[in-house]
Amino acid sequence: MTPVGPHRVLQGAVAYLKDAGNASPSEGSLHLMTIRDCVIRPYVEPLQTGDTLQIENWDPVHHQIEVFMKTTEGGVRLLSTDLPPHPDNRKSEYLSEGQQGTPRQGGTHLFHLDQPGILFFRCNFHEYMEGWRVVLPHSYYDMTQERGQFTISHVPAGTYRLKIWHPLGSLARDIRVQADESLSLDLPLIPDAVLTYQDSSLNVPIMEIDLVGDEHIVPSVELQTWAPYPTAHPKPMKEP
Repeated sequence: MTPVGPHRVLQGAVAYLKDAGNASPSEGSLHLMTIRDCVIRPYVEPLQTGDTLQIENWDPVHHQIEVFMKTTEGGVRLLSTDLPPHPDNRKSEYLSEGQQGTPRQGGTHLFHLDQPGILFFRCNFHEYMEGWRVVLPHSYYDMTQERGQFTISHVPAGTYRLKIWHPLGSLARDIRVQADESLSLDLPLIPDAVLTYQDSSLNVPIMEIDLVGDEHIVPSVELQTWAPYPTAHPKPMKEP
């Protein structure tokens, strides 16, 4: 989970223009989602329709990754895929005192992003694992940095709906962009409810925590940290 800074600023939130239209079709880019130490990395990331997400398992245990599209009525499941560990990734290397083990890439899955929306990722075997992706139809977006700042460049003049999104909450604000001018905003973010998918009918095996280490460890998504996202978008997509 992303930390709040000492001056009550939030990094790792996605800032984007909600009504900026759709971009022209593109070949898309390849982005990595790695699973290591039972943590989905990065925790939050903005992407664009047409991009492809490569999901990699670097743990010595089996993961079953599910993807849900967030809706007003809950989550719609888009994917469920098994990611086995590399055959040479032995749990004994991680359980032996004084050894860290050698991570090796195991199962991999390519997930093509063909529609915009907010995606929730989880492991069906380890309920404390989660991650989020915000898929947008254009390139007018950024992630808030260490001091909560963000920059969206090359925006045509006009009226837009600016949205700030984070798993803990979101806000929207109407803005007016003038030609050849910069707009500076100070926006408060208040936590709200997050809708995720619950399916009690699923019958999956329980993965004991002692398989991967100290059985007294209580995993938490609070251990997940935000990683810097590049702010530059040198080739913004033109709108149709």
